[in-house]
Amino acid sequence: MKRIKEFFLLKDDKFFNLLTSLAECTHGCAQEFENFVMEFDGLDEKGRAERIKALGAFEKEGDRLVRTISEELYRSFITPIDREDIHLLASDLDTIIDMMEEVGKKFVYYRLDSTSTVMKCQASIAKQQMAVIMGAIGSLKASKEIKDEYQKVSELEDKADAIYENAMSRLFDPNDKELAGDPLLVIKLKDVYDELEDITDLNQHLAALVESISIKHA
Repeated sequence: MKRIKEFFLLKDDKFFNLLTSLAECTHGCAQEFENFVMEFDGLDEKGRAERIKALGAFEKEGDRLVRTISEELYRSFITPIDREDIHLLASDLDTIIDMMEEVGKKFVYYRLDSTSTVMKCQASIAKQQMAVIMGAIGSLKASKEIKDEYQKVSELEDKADAIYENAMSRLFDPNDKELAGDPLLVIKLKDVYDELEDITDLNQHLAALVESISIKHA
């Protein structure tokens, strides 16, 4: 009986460790993304290309971890939490990495001269959210309910929403001479702002998922 219990605990460790590694990868990508946004203006073409390459490295590692999780789900008869939840967690974390890499690429191929205050604030919020989510995922193994973490992520999302709404208002303000005279720039900025908003939204969804898992298995 003891050996059977130890066997199941080993299986539990495997999935929790993989999910924790993926969350750490996503957080690392968020840190790299924030640094890129903050330092973008002072980087030359080569420096920007190196940052995109760094984001791509996180994307490749995320894909590797997701494949490993999928393979282990296929092989495992029993999982420590619902296999559908494991799949959703892995998929959402991987999607966030993909989105950050995509936005980073857009800075370059949209030929932006600089990153705006809006972009810097949203990137910082996304990183803060992911730090909380990473901690929450790391706590799942302890089978504790996770409520404070979801509240923190939601409060950050509220800040992101306010920043986004103000940015949209300015983008389409006919009295803003700088933007009103450059419709192409408005299109570029709106696309980037939309994607940054989508990242913070998905982070909130992910935090809600982690909370629901913790409640089910507390």
